Amino acid sequence: MRTRSSSLAPHLIRAALALGLAAGLPACATDGDELPDESTLTSQVDELIGTPCGGVTCARSRVVRVRDTYMHYREAGNRNGPPILLLHGQPTWSYLYRNIIPRLPPDAHIIAPDAVGYGLSGKPDIGYSWQEHIDYMTSFIEALRLRDVTLVVHDFGSFEGLAYAANHPDNVRGIVMMESIAAPLPPLDVFGGMFPPGSPTADFAQFLITVKTDPAAAERLIVDENIFVEKLLQDFIVRPLTRNELNAYRLPFRTRESRVKMIAIPLGAPAGGVPADNHAIVSAYAGYLATSSVPKLILYGDTGLIMPPPVANQLAQAFPNTRTESIGQGIHFLQEDHPVEIADAITRFYRGL
Repeated sequence: MRTRSSSLAPHLIRAALALGLAAGLPACATDGDELPDESTLTSQVDELIGTPCGGVTCARSRVVRVRDTYMHYREAGNRNGPPILLLHGQPTWSYLYRNIIPRLPPDAHIIAPDAVGYGLSGKPDIGYSWQEHIDYMTSFIEALRLRDVTLVVHDFGSFEGLAYAANHPDNVRGIVMMESIAAPLPPLDVFGGMFPPGSPTADFAQFLITVKTDPAAAERLIVDENIFVEKLLQDFIVRPLTRNELNAYRLPFRTRESRVKMIAIPLGAPAGGVPADNHAIVSAYAGYLATSSVPKLILYGDTGLIMPPPVANQLAQAFPNTRTESIGQGIHFLQEDHPVEIADAITRFYRGL
């Protein structure tokens, strides 16, 4: 089953964005089986980004049928080159990589998809569980026939990408991790206690405890108050977002209905072995990371949320053929604070494969 949305003319979308009142789905989303128009999507996302790419690697919007819906992605570089797959997390979409894509190698096939239900991708009637996200991303990779993939994973994009790597090791050329769930978490009270009171990680652990133990509070915070976009996104970026940037992140989540799916991600975070299915997913790919010789790079911010420097360095010691690199002061959404440093690090890693 596919959800439906109305169509707005491009000039109306521009006006709505300027006022911060844009609807939850893109202007060109269509009813029935018709795919959104790629040229219209491209112009709309380009307008959101607001910076012409000039003579560097330019991106275009594409859509591809995936299972019972479609997925939107930004594509740049050489379609015949080795792919670099940039995976986002919550509450972001491919817009997160807008300042990184133009600085990546033009000979690479650069792809930044919107996870199913997020950004400008289709919103099928599913539960948006961790396993469903993994299944849709696996089908996306298969639909594009990507081979010898370099994965760049962040936030819930980490379990999408790392589970794929564990299940398809022969198709992964290298892995770059940023603020990723690379191993099962201890019980949340233990996890939060590992960090100073009032630190971003301790506060976030308390938020996860609330979500997991109080369904009414979880719905109020995530669905009614839109805490991921209106608070956590901005709390976990060092620099202030501009009004236009914040409106771009608000765009996919302007309605209450569009935010319900976001509960499934923190609710499913495996801590202390619970929930068992997601604990098994993370344990399986943690075992892969601990035994695979595929080249790995961990990029971390000097503060960090789930991958602060000590955690990044411990993981590098535990995983073979892994090195770490600081990209400067950053908490969780490192792409917003250090796009140049991240793009340079990915490029060096890619060139060394």
